[in-house]
Amino acid sequence: MTSPSELDALSRLSILLHRPLHRLSTAYASLHRNVRSVLRRQWDPLSVGTGDATDHCLAIEVLAEDDLLMALGVTEHRDEGGDQNDDMQKLLLVLARVFDSAYLGGCKIWEQSKKGQESKRKEAETQQSLSDESVAARKVAVVDLKILAEALLADPGRVNDRVVIDTILLEKRVLVARWEPVLELDFSGLRILNSLRDPLPGERPIRPPSNLKQDTEGQSYAGIGGGGGSDIISASVLGNLLRGVGKDMDLLISTRTWLTGSQGKPGSGNRIGERREVFDHGGQILSEEGNPVPGTYRVKQGTYTSGRDLETIPLKNHKSIFLTLDPGPRSNEHLEKTDSESLAPPSPLPIQYQAIIRQHRTPIHTIITVDTGGDVFFPSTSSQDFHVQSCLSTLPDSSTSPSLTTAILCPGIDAPASSPAFASRAKAARYLPTSAEKAQMLHLLTEEYRMDGRDETRFGKTSLCLQHALKGEFGWQMLDLPSHVVETGKNPWAIFEWVSKGMAEILLVGTRELVSVLGEEARRREGVVDEPKR
Repeated sequence: MTSPSELDALSRLSILLHRPLHRLSTAYASLHRNVRSVLRRQWDPLSVGTGDATDHCLAIEVLAEDDLLMALGVTEHRDEGGDQNDDMQKLLLVLARVFDSAYLGGCKIWEQSKKGQESKRKEAETQQSLSDESVAARKVAVVDLKILAEALLADPGRVNDRVVIDTILLEKRVLVARWEPVLELDFSGLRILNSLRDPLPGERPIRPPSNLKQDTEGQSYAGIGGGGGSDIISASVLGNLLRGVGKDMDLLISTRTWLTGSQGKPGSGNRIGERREVFDHGGQILSEEGNPVPGTYRVKQGTYTSGRDLETIPLKNHKSIFLTLDPGPRSNEHLEKTDSESLAPPSPLPIQYQAIIRQHRTPIHTIITVDTGGDVFFPSTSSQDFHVQSCLSTLPDSSTSPSLTTAILCPGIDAPASSPAFASRAKAARYLPTSAEKAQMLHLLTEEYRMDGRDETRFGKTSLCLQHALKGEFGWQMLDLPSHVVETGKNPWAIFEWVSKGMAEILLVGTRELVSVLGEEARRREGVVDEPKR
């Protein structure tokens, strides 16, 4: 049954697009719920929401809307002959993409404005002179679509570009929307790894007894989800591929920031930026002296955390899963002092990792840190991914120590433009999964782990993009995200993402080599001059 807010959205679209309601309703009804939510939210922000009294969707006022529609070919006297349902769907998807980008840009400037008022600090140009007329005060953002329309009239092909909202306010407190070419990262210059059975970048060769040939059978691996989010799921997926060539990843370690960085499960009451707590866990790892190592938790069935927790999902495919809490680099500056033992600051990550690796039942040959999307290539000391890689690179480097490898699944979603150059300098390789391996990855993500949108407690942007890439679905794709991260004014997630063919590949690079390249670039950008080697 169509709700009153749905009927209102349909009526507004009918007027806006100059189309009879009965022609429009079929195309509208076939849209995904998130797309319909974005369209409803545009005209009636109060019709969507999480149910949290403190969480209100921002109102977005758009200028030059008619100009954009005209550029998209919408006219009052357009011929209605033939079956135009497919064309109408495409038009509604473009409008939803524009409106969603406008909303995300508006929420970003609203949060910046609110922080500027609360802290009375001038952190950005958009915060320097906001008065009572500001976005923060009015809870309304105004977005001008005129530049979008003009560019589209000049080149209709730009409709496939990314919609970008400039967060520099004009004199009348107006944000500007513009097209920006989609950045498809090209890693084709990297060498191809023929088989996962081969030594991976960063791995030292196995030294078998002299009377035996080198073999990977029984080789023990540890997988680390290095950037929080769904990286632990990607680590498990990679571990299952490795198991097919005799490389056993029985140990998984999820690394989360001590402060939550995204919304938790719906109705949990978890908020962004609060201390992450771990409940119903299987105990902490003990140090060599027999003391609990703060920040380490054994994951068992029923373990849950504040924030978005995915650690229990792959339990049946691995013998041991641990959760580690990263105390830096960004967490410490926000944390309050506490006398509570349960909230004692986590140990430095290298200490946590070493304690977990040491207690494992078999010696670990290789530690693979897994990132999904490619934000591991950001050369910034404030990045959690870079921090985790840097901590791992400080572990002992000897013939008896585990080798260190970094794997990137679905490369290109969140990666900087310089990623291919950094990957090349670090001597990375790319692996092209076989058809059978793609099918195995999809089965794990959809049927076993249910990361495909059916379960609103299990979600991840990069995981959904990876599924599209494995299915061969490229270009702009709608992500089946849970409504509580879409229908919100607090850190809303985009429902559209561009998926390229290269996102079905896996990048592999030596961790120490990657840290060396990114560290050098980070120091260069931060103005730190390395001492000449002697």
